[in-house]
Amino acid sequence: MRFIDCEMDKKQSYLAIMTLYRTGMRIGELLALTTKDIDFEKRTISISKSYQRFDGKDVITPPKTPKSKRIISK
Repeated sequence: MRFIDCEMDKKQSYLAIMTLYRTGMRIGELLALTTKDIDFEKRTISISKSYQRFDGKDVITPPKTPKSKRIISK
């Protein structure tokens, strides 16, 4: 809670931390999200890719396992 309190004044950091905390999403999954992955009407987030760094390059890859592809709902 102290960590979250420190991030309260940094809106983007706070939203990212709370999304990770409330959804159980991995950080690479969060970093790979696009607006197409979020459905505000259905209140869902589709996880279909992950962000990684290979040899100093940013790479978007499919999740490591088929079970990692999922839809997170409230």
